[in-house]
Amino acid sequence: QNDHFDRLSRARQILRYGDAPFRDFFDPGYLLTLQSSAAVQAVFGDNLLGDVLFETALIALGFALTFRLAVRASRSVPLGLAFAAFAVAAAPRLYDFDKVWFFALGLALCWRYIDRPTVGRAVLLGAGAAVGALFRYDTGVYLTCAAVVTILRCHWSQRAQRGTMSVRLAVYLGALGVVLLPFLVVVHLQAGLSTSVRQIAAYAQREGLRTGILRPPSFVGDLSGPLVVLRSPGGASVQVRWSPEVTP
Repeated sequence: QNDHFDRLSRARQILRYGDAPFRDFFDPGYLLTLQSSAAVQAVFGDNLLGDVLFETALIALGFALTFRLAVRASRSVPLGLAFAAFAVAAAPRLYDFDKVWFFALGLALCWRYIDRPTVGRAVLLGAGAAVGALFRYDTGVYLTCAAVVTILRCHWSQRAQRGTMSVRLAVYLGALGVVLLPFLVVVHLQAGLSTSVRQIAAYAQREGLRTGILRPPSFVGDLSGPLVVLRSPGGASVQVRWSPEVTP
């Protein structure tokens, strides 16, 4: 019921045995999640205290940012408290700290850009999405979609602004690439980018089958005719270590 042990064990492999994600064990795309867990294990030792403090702090920051955004949107402190309380009541698991923090942060950065669409704020948008992607790959996808829509909405309506829009998109993508590049170089030197992409794609496909996220909703089936039902393969297991070949 709880995947936290999986991230802790991979972080321990990094810290205690010098293993590298993608090269020595299967990494579904949680590079900095594993590295941050290894870092707090290095500081606090072989216990759960470091992870609890680190993840609780980021979840609390996410709730605080949710409160701030809700107050700004509603201009009401009671409503802001109500929305923050709703987020707390959702009771996210500690290993989902990245969702609580980065989605709220991404929304806040988009809002700041809308208020004043400057080059510096476009850079912050790109950097925020890049760091989110390094903690969990799909977080970067969601934040990038939000950021691109934000930039398009700010500049598309006025023809004179479309050149600015192109520049801002380029700045955003440049900031995204600059932050990601050092990590991509390290991953390539350790395991190869093709290996990491295959692992992330395999995980995404497996999760899509398990959760049904790739399956169209029922009303689409009613409109378009029979659907192929996707089922998760039975007996799916966690692959702890990764190797391109198995030696008898």
